[in-house]
Amino acid sequence: MSRPTDPVAFHTDESSAQNQDFDYWSKSSQLEFEIVFLENILKRDRCYVDALRVLAELYTLRKWYSRGLEMDERLVCLLPEDPVARYNLACSYALLSENKDAVKQLCKAVELGYDDLEHLKHDPDLDNIRGVPEYLHIMHQFEYLLRDSGTNENND
Repeated sequence: MSRPTDPVAFHTDESSAQNQDFDYWSKSSQLEFEIVFLENILKRDRCYVDALRVLAELYTLRKWYSRGLEMDERLVCLLPEDPVARYNLACSYALLSENKDAVKQLCKAVELGYDDLEHLKHDPDLDNIRGVPEYLHIMHQFEYLLRDSGTNENND
């Protein structure tokens, strides 16, 4: 979110401009508060999974991708069989253009049961790997597995 350079230029009255300026700072301050709060929790308990998950997301919102990656790596160490943790790790690698690691973690997420194909298709965090042949292979396999499992369910 970028701070308006001239908030008055977009409004007809001064109070609206002040509200826009306040909204920017209150949202920014809230995000900063949440980050500091969660960082302090993790100083006390480095393995607090919920704090790690939220902090990873907040870092990514701030475009602090390296910090988000660090949180996602910690989560995968704590929850190695969690498909969502693996998926988020893949996203962090992709945001940092570490395509080989991103594809590897995405493949592992699918193997572990990640099954939100629509989210995977449209998640902007994965844009850097969309043209990578391994990503296309994973997508093809994913679609095949979902089609195959749907066929088996209909036969039961």
